Amino acid sequence: ISEIGSTLFLRGCDNKMNQFYLRATVEESSRILMRLKELEPEVHENQRDTFRLAVNNVPISIYYLNDERFERPEECKLVDISTGGCCFTSEYLHGEGEVLHLKIKLDEYVAMDFVGEVIRVNDCGPGGFRCGILFAQLKKDEIESLTKMLFNIQLGNRREHSRAEQGYWTGK
Repeated sequence: ISEIGSTLFLRGCDNKMNQFYLRATVEESSRILMRLKELEPEVHENQRDTFRLAVNNVPISIYYLNDERFERPEECKLVDISTGGCCFTSEYLHGEGEVLHLKIKLDEYVAMDFVGEVIRVNDCGPGGFRCGILFAQLKKDEIESLTKMLFNIQLGNRREHSRAEQGYWTGK
């Protein structure tokens, strides 16, 4: 949820996978809807604003949104993760724009739940596809906690995190 009248910077990809950046003003914002106005192209020299942690085939489970009881997981392998999204490999083709629920467990940390949209799909050859996911609805505290966790994993620290009642991960 963003404050009405605040400025947002958006990153996306066109149909040829060229990145673009936009600046916009928030007109309306809730957990399920955000309406923007005054969209303008933004010059952006850095391709990625968030740290991306490369992982070595960490197993993850993805679920379709209509699987409300999480009974039919698709087992995939995580390639990398950041506070903005992740990349995973799957034996099944997922469509751009598809919304998925992801359960990700890194090292000794408590499993995390994310909802995200498939923004990129590449064929990896026989038996696989590589999917880029943009996370949706992360709160500031969730982003900060995930950043700390990724940083700790990179440094080799093993600090247990758990999901707090407010919806973010805290250290124990």
